[in-house]
Amino acid sequence: MRRRKFTAFFMGITVVASMLFIASPASAAAGRLFNAGPQMTGYCLATHEPYVFAYSKCSTEKYIDQRWDVVNWNNGYRIQSLYLQGCLTARADGSVFTYYGCENYLDARWRPYRGQWGMWENAYYTERCLAAHPNGHVFLSPCNLDYSDQYWFMND
Repeated sequence: MRRRKFTAFFMGITVVASMLFIASPASAAAGRLFNAGPQMTGYCLATHEPYVFAYSKCSTEKYIDQRWDVVNWNNGYRIQSLYLQGCLTARADGSVFTYYGCENYLDARWRPYRGQWGMWENAYYTERCLAAHPNGHVFLSPCNLDYSDQYWFMND
């Protein structure tokens, strides 16, 4: 009987300890910031899923909703939020949001525009790139190598 109580107690401690690790600041640091280009220094891509926005204080404030992974997927890349695991997805109207189950949707696939790393073209809506304005609005815009609001760089 004591052995069972000890085992149950030990398992309870293990579960609590693992929950604390998952919620720790160290685990929140996983993933990378998706920083905006030269026109928007200090901004990064953030999400309060499903909403996506450009956040202006990324150089001073670090939150899990600013962390992303870029995963090689289906002849392109999936840009996945580490906040709630939604993927960056686009609509024909130019809106950008995060969506779960993104493996099944081509509008959640991105690729470098004409091989230009830093510019992310939506693979489904070709010639439309991820862009943002200083007011926080993130959207698809006709790709243009001269538009600095379409450049995004991954940082640690």
